[in-house]
Amino acid sequence: MKVYISGPITGLPNENREAFEEAEKALRKAGHIPANPHVFCQDIPRDAPHSVFMRRCMKILEVCDVITPLQGYTQSDGCRQEMRRAAELGMKLYDVDALCAN
Repeated sequence: MKVYISGPITGLPNENREAFEEAEKALRKAGHIPANPHVFCQDIPRDAPHSVFMRRCMKILEVCDVITPLQGYTQSDGCRQEMRRAAELGMKLYDVDALCAN
């Protein structure tokens, strides 16, 4: 499955890259195709408006099968937007551990 990783970025040390990378590695090991915003947004200038990042994120989200939240996602405006869009698309939400269990 193609799995969208949703997690807080703004204001966190190193933009929470370690948590995204850990989830990405675990999902790959379990045979999934992870969609990591740190990867697919890497060509966007860091000083671009948040809306530019979110437009890219929403386009990628729409081609994924499921969404998985990282710790702290409920405190992130961007994550809440992603979760709302995922719900509109009828996507299921799975914990990384549940997707990687076997």
